[in-house]
Amino acid sequence: MNLKIFCFMTVGPRSQQEDCILITNQVFQGDNLIRDGSFGGKTMLLVVCDGMGGHAAGEKASRFICKGLKKEFDPEQFSEKYFIRTMRAIQKNMTSHLPPRCGSTIVGMGVQNNQALVFNAGDSRLYKITENDIRCMSHDHSSVQEMVDRNIITEEEAFDHPRKNEITMGMGPIFDKEWPEEDSFKAVRERSETNNAYIDMAEVDEKIRAADVYIAQDLFDEAMDIYTEILACTPESYIYTRQFIQEKIDLLTDTVSSRTPCRVNFCQEELKPKTRYLICSDGVNDVLRDHEIFNVFNKNRVDDGMALIHELKNRNLKDNTSFIILEVLDY
Repeated sequence: MNLKIFCFMTVGPRSQQEDCILITNQVFQGDNLIRDGSFGGKTMLLVVCDGMGGHAAGEKASRFICKGLKKEFDPEQFSEKYFIRTMRAIQKNMTSHLPPRCGSTIVGMGVQNNQALVFNAGDSRLYKITENDIRCMSHDHSSVQEMVDRNIITEEEAFDHPRKNEITMGMGPIFDKEWPEEDSFKAVRERSETNNAYIDMAEVDEKIRAADVYIAQDLFDEAMDIYTEILACTPESYIYTRQFIQEKIDLLTDTVSSRTPCRVNFCQEELKPKTRYLICSDGVNDVLRDHEIFNVFNKNRVDDGMALIHELKNRNLKDNTSFIILEVLDY
C-alpha cells in the first residue's frame, strides 16, 4: 500500500495551541507545523484532537489522548472493540489526572492493509474526497448537529449557528458522564419501592410516552429513571402495571448492555486509489463549507495541502487549525 501524507497545524489567532496531531508514533503540538511524506507500510493511525478547557487544560487534554493512543496502539488490533477499550482506558486516566472542566474532541483513522476504520467523538471531522464528490464520514456530537438530525435547521443554517460550538461528546473529565461503566445499569432493581394506595393511570401513560421519546433519542438514563419511578410508585395490587413496567426496564437494561456503552461514531471501508481523506479540527470546517473544501481539492490535486492552507488564511482563521491529508496512491 502506497500512501501520501500531509499535515498542518497553526495556532491561528489564539494565544496557545490546544490542537494535537498523532501520526502512528509521532505526536505533534506546536504553533506552526507543516509535514509531508510517503508511507509504504501496512498499518498506521492518524488522529486529530481539539482540546478545550481554557489556560493549559485543553492543550493537556488533546496531548494526553494522542500520547495515550501512541503508547497503546497495537498494529495487530483493528476493531471497534479494541479502539473503544483503548479510548475507555485513556478516558479513565484523563479523569484521574486532568482538571475537571477540560476535554478534547477526537477524530481518527486506523489503517490496516487496504482497510480503514474511522472514529470520532466531538465535532472534529473526517472527509472522504474523490474526483466527483466530498463526504463527511464522521458525525458531529453537538447541539446544532442534533437540530440538523431532527430537521429543525438545515446544514446551511448550522454553519454559522450561535450554538455551533456546544459539544455533547468527547474525551476528558468534562465528558465523563458520556463514558458510563459497563455495569452502570445493574443497580436499577436495588432502588427502594413504596406501596402507594393510589396511582393515576393517565399520568403513568404520559410518563411512558415521555420515556419512549427518550429511548428514541438514545437517552437511556432518562428513560430508566422514569420507568423506575413508575415502578416505585405503583402499588403491589396493580400487578399488570408493575409487570409491564418491569418488562420495560428489563428490555432497556438488555438494550444498553448489548450496545457499546459510549457514543463514539465508527465507520469502516476499503481504501481505493485516487481517494483522499481530510482529518481536521473545526478550525477548517468553521471557515470553509464542505463544497468549498471540495473545490480546493478538485483544483489542486498535487498540492492539496498548501492550497488548503492558502484558502484558509485567505478567509481569516478563527481558531487553532490542524489537519492531516491522506492520499491513497496505490495498493
